Amino acid sequence: AAVQLGKLIGAKVIAAASSDDKLAAAIKAGADEGINYSVTDLNQEVKKLTGNTGADVIYEVVGGKVFEKCTRCVNANGRLLVIGFASGIIPKIPANLPLIKGYSVVGVRAGAAMQLEPHLAVEMFEKL
Repeated sequence: AAVQLGKLIGAKVIAAASSDDKLAAAIKAGADEGINYSVTDLNQEVKKLTGNTGADVIYEVVGGKVFEKCTRCVNANGRLLVIGFASGIIPKIPANLPLIKGYSVVGVRAGAAMQLEPHLAVEMFEKL
């Protein structure tokens, strides 16, 4: 769903995954590019695909070492969205990275947001 949401708002979607099979699924879902971070440097590839600026938004669901890699891929004034921890490892972020680069780290809990502010959830679904 993340790929489709990105495309819906006009984003260039760069999928990152640990295997070529997972990347193929993301490309089939509409991702513009794919990076297998098990065999290549995620930060270098993101920079190459973004004209050396980094990603505007990172939708991160894995946690652990993947999250740590993502902290270095965000551009100035970008957003690193913390969605979950599929790896089972809750990462820590060095505070100097968002400070120096000026990016935001945002926790995203869609279910909680719908409970706390149902009118915004309705508005969002109507726009989608």
